[in-house]
Amino acid sequence: MDRETTRDRGELDRLRQSEHSYRNLAERSIQGFLVHDEAGRPLYANPAFARMLRYDSPAEILALDFSADPLVAGHERERLARIARARLDGEPVPSEYEFDALARDGAVRRLRAQVAPIEWQGQPAVLAAMVDVTEQRAAEERFRALVEGSIHGIAILDLEWRPLFVNEAYAELFGYDSPAEILALDSIERLIDPADVERMRSYARTRGAGRAAPEIYEFRGLCRDGTRRPLLNASHSVEWHGQLALQVTLTDLTELRVAERALRESRRRLARSEERYALAVRGSTDGIWDWDIERGTIYYSPRLLELLGFGAERETQDESKVLGRINADDRDGYRRALVAHLRGEADVFRCEFRVHGDDGAVRWVLDRGVALRDASGRAYRMAGSVVDITEQRRVEDELARHRERLEELVAERTDALRTAQADLLRAERLATLGELTAAVSHELRNPLGTIHASLESLRRRSSAGDTSGQRALERIERSIARCVKVIEDLLGYARLREPVRRLVGLDEAIAQVLERCSPRRGVAIEADLASAAVVSIDEELVEIALQNVLRNAEQALESRSEGRIEVRTRGDDGGAVVTISDDGPGIEPDTRERIFEPLFSTRSFGVGLGLPVARHILEQHGGRIDVPTSGPWGTTMRLWLPGPDDQAPREPGRPGSR
Repeated sequence: MDRETTRDRGELDRLRQSEHSYRNLAERSIQGFLVHDEAGRPLYANPAFARMLRYDSPAEILALDFSADPLVAGHERERLARIARARLDGEPVPSEYEFDALARDGAVRRLRAQVAPIEWQGQPAVLAAMVDVTEQRAAEERFRALVEGSIHGIAILDLEWRPLFVNEAYAELFGYDSPAEILALDSIERLIDPADVERMRSYARTRGAGRAAPEIYEFRGLCRDGTRRPLLNASHSVEWHGQLALQVTLTDLTELRVAERALRESRRRLARSEERYALAVRGSTDGIWDWDIERGTIYYSPRLLELLGFGAERETQDESKVLGRINADDRDGYRRALVAHLRGEADVFRCEFRVHGDDGAVRWVLDRGVALRDASGRAYRMAGSVVDITEQRRVEDELARHRERLEELVAERTDALRTAQADLLRAERLATLGELTAAVSHELRNPLGTIHASLESLRRRSSAGDTSGQRALERIERSIARCVKVIEDLLGYARLREPVRRLVGLDEAIAQVLERCSPRRGVAIEADLASAAVVSIDEELVEIALQNVLRNAEQALESRSEGRIEVRTRGDDGGAVVTISDDGPGIEPDTRERIFEPLFSTRSFGVGLGLPVARHILEQHGGRIDVPTSGPWGTTMRLWLPGPDDQAPREPGRPGSR
């Protein structure tokens, strides 16, 4: 019995010593470690794990309430919960997976976890060793975005040549409709001419043995339709989702081979007959150049010199004079493209640029060429052609202008459609408001009449000395009057009639309106009526509009003991402009957008129909009303009325213009 107890104690001591050694190792590790029990409660976290999630110490993590999975992004919780339940049920679960974790600052970090069951302090537990792969995944996404837009075919292969990723260009090279069709292949060996497979396999075996082997070489690709295509292969080893892989970049050499064949054919023809070659050059519409790099000489065909704008100097072979014809803004691009091809960074030299002729004319040309290289890859000769693309560029520019104009027209038609839709919506709302007003006014007028009659009866019965009762009756009477005024405003808005116009002098009509105004004490109305305009209006309706705007200006001065309202008229391009300005506190920007909406009001009592009625009347007359200025210094309302011969609505002009 004592021996068994001693043995148990020894095993316990060794276990504790093992856990202590493991803890010391984990504390110094750059890998994040988290130990939790089978219920998901944390038992241990090392400093590296705390740093991954932006916590100051492991203690902060262990103090969290793990019932809400505070370290797991919301969209990942159900998936991880399923894995945990399967582990408890003894079902097979992945030992390694990735998930999105929540850092202390709310940022999402991508972690790769390796999970294993362990025993911790005598109880079953789960150990998760984690690595932050956020930056790695972001780099992979950037790589994916880069290669998806590449014109070169790019693929990631495992060491058995199974495709892990291919871009659109890669699929197109072999005649497939989509990358998915390539990824369905068990090996890209099916895309290689059988005659080239063994050579390429030997390169792979040589590299696998640690010896040097070509990383850039040519082979014949086997297309889906059975045709073969010359391709340039450039490959190197990469890490892809944690495994060693091979990145392959393919360039289609078909056009290059065509150019090389054409060049070889030209050289053979030149060798057979200089005369026949010269005749072919003179008959070509393209300019031809041939650069002997080793000797430092270059030949320009007469057609090329003509394209470059040389007149009487067509016999020149001076390279500096030829390059001097290139537009100054295009020379750096020309030199960069040429150097890139000579260095082998580009398979074909290609550059578009402008040239200036002796007559001052500017032409766009396309220069294309290819270099011949020796066994070491050094270019020793280069030849190419220049074609005039001035008309092509002109057509492209013209198409661009048409496209821009079309976009402008679409925008204009869209704005007009939105305006028409807004007008239709407003008309529908007004019709609904009219029906509602008729029903509400009918239902309210009878009760208000009864209340008013009862009020008169109460007033007759009230004793003359009951001052508090009299004041209460007066308040009731004022409230009844306000309710009646609201009903009358609603009915007036809903029953606005069509204007009956006649020619009147605008200044005289406004002067009569101002004479009938009676602003409260402290508010002065100043008039500057100088339009001398004759307009065709319905005086009664226009007076209603003016009174509503004046009343709105007076209400803006309610918070001040004194205030000033200025009414000005001026002629305006056959019509007239009336401006009504106050020196009140102004209108808030948000409110300013809505003041002409029916039933919108910033006051505690009122239905907000004054300004909408004014706008409706002005629009009936072919006019407009707007608020050109508003601020702490006050507000200006601008009313525009057309002349007798102009009744179509339009934008108001600037006040004071004649």
